[in-house]
Amino acid sequence: MCGGHADEPVASYREGDVVRVRSPEHAIFEERIGRVGACDAAFGLRLDWPRGEDKTPVWIPWAAFTSLDLMESFKMRLVANELFPAEDAAAPPAYVTLGLGWLRAPLVLHAAAPPRGARKRARSPAARSAEATRARRGAGPRD
Repeated sequence: MCGGHADEPVASYREGDVVRVRSPEHAIFEERIGRVGACDAAFGLRLDWPRGEDKTPVWIPWAAFTSLDLMESFKMRLVANELFPAEDAAAPPAYVTLGLGWLRAPLVLHAAAPPRGARKRARSPAARSAEATRARRGAGPRD
């Protein structure tokens, strides 16, 4: 159970629980199946989605469980573990969460970035003009 001490928030969920959740305030507009990936006294619950879905994990703050304003829109309940697809334990994580303890909100970085030459970066008109000038002088473009 999250909240190991009397001064920490308590919710009836723990890491690994599979839940069905809907929370428009956290960009979960339709009911979705997720897994509680982490419990943090300061930030709340981190919900992870199945690996095949290209979704960033969502942090649900403790206020969602106690706020009367969110009572109508926020829904979260336990469901059977079989509803969350099995994952390869040897596969690297799809993201890394940074900042727990020193940022006001968790920062989630995706693990895979496109290869360096995969997409051209947009150049400003001034940069294109400078490249054209260098090309006229016989110098190649700079990176």
